[in-house]
Amino acid sequence: MRAAQRNLDYFSEFARNLRDEIADGNAEDADWAGVFKERFHEAVNNDLNTPQALAVALDLVAEAYRRNDHRIWNTLKAFDTVLGLGLERVLAETREAKFPAEICRLIAERDRARKEKKFARSDELRKELTARGYEVKDTAEGSTYVPRTA
Repeated sequence: MRAAQRNLDYFSEFARNLRDEIADGNAEDADWAGVFKERFHEAVNNDLNTPQALAVALDLVAEAYRRNDHRIWNTLKAFDTVLGLGLERVLAETREAKFPAEICRLIAERDRARKEKKFARSDELRKELTARGYEVKDTAEGSTYVPRTA
């Protein structure tokens, strides 16, 4: 049960941290995701081998992290129609989460500081956001801000 929960958390974390242009489904998936589609279909066509299909989906997300290329949302959503993980619901709930006005101001100021390469100010704002209960993750593609749950 714990392993299943960890896997679900892994998928959910990926969905929660998607950039908007990827999450909107408008960006095409990376070419390399095609190999995983083939592996997934083989698993499903092999007497609906769900454990194998789940392993392929986990491999897909792991590869996206390794490559730092998260353009796999459409593929992952297609896998989820079989696996039933509820990833679109996770994404919708994340996107609907409203940040208080003060947090929005801090996020905007931090993003501006990063763009202007004022990293000391950016770090101060990160600490402020963390102190107010928000997890900040920076990637080459941008930053994500998620309320800490526990």
